[in-house]
Amino acid sequence: MYWRGFHKVKEEWDEEAYEHKCAEVFGQALDEAFEEAQDFADDFPPQWRSRIFRDLIEDFLDLEKTYRFLKNERVHPDDMEEVFYYGDYYSDRHMDKCRWLDEPPREFATRYPGGVAARAKGGKRCRARQDEWFEMTVYIL
Repeated sequence: MYWRGFHKVKEEWDEEAYEHKCAEVFGQALDEAFEEAQDFADDFPPQWRSRIFRDLIEDFLDLEKTYRFLKNERVHPDDMEEVFYYGDYYSDRHMDKCRWLDEPPREFATRYPGGVAARAKGGKRCRARQDEWFEMTVYIL
């Protein structure tokens, strides 16, 4: 069946199906992390359980950051499920920020003259450190 404007409706359906599948995969990853922490907490005495569940909250935040990044990159839900299975982490910190290779460097313009020494001090309001990352090459023979 086809009618005028069908492509627009089909795109909306596809987008809704993608959102639903991604939310399902994310929910499954959260459930698995919680079950794993619960099984892990059962093996330890009660004084350690609170620590395990506090770490679980940090794991939830990392899963959410990874989910936001993967969804922003329009990763297929099956690949997203594989990323969550292996426990990979992707930071959403630099999401939607791009630089061109031929972009000229920008000068730091300040309203308060004071020279370079005043800026390099680095008190409370300094630039945050960049996320740690590494590159790895694997050869399979």
